[in-house]
Amino acid sequence: MKLLNKRPKSIHSDICLIVHNKVLLHTTHKNLVAQPDESLLNFTATELATAARRLLPNTDKRQRLALALPNSEFVATTLQLPVIAEQNLKNAVTLQLPTLLPGMTEPLLLAIQPHPDKQTAALWLSVKRAEELFQAFNKVGLYLYCILPRSLLT
Repeated sequence: MKLLNKRPKSIHSDICLIVHNKVLLHTTHKNLVAQPDESLLNFTATELATAARRLLPNTDKRQRLALALPNSEFVATTLQLPVIAEQNLKNAVTLQLPTLLPGMTEPLLLAIQPHPDKQTAALWLSVKRAEELFQAFNKVGLYLYCILPRSLLT
């Protein structure tokens, strides 16, 4: 499962879909939009996958699909870390989870963007939500390659 790559600009997907204003949009084909009767009311994984399949009827599992969700689906935190080897960075941030997100008990996926001499950005997404999305897209025959916040698209 891939939440997002280390550097958002290096995401190499074949297709990118964006959830925006209760519709699903295709980033490169402006005319591909879920119809009003196909609007996404609750943004459930099944609704998103079904709408994606309707938008992409000829797409198969060989094409990598990126899904840009509303920023509200993610939690972003920042922290100041001493110099830490990159392979230990994720563990260091995960150990600080109780302090960064007090009361959070459900498993979370973590993506980290270290900045030497600056604060480190950590992006969190519910494991349950990610698994629901990956499974729903797989069920409709689409390969969900990555999930990212809409604000990271350039």
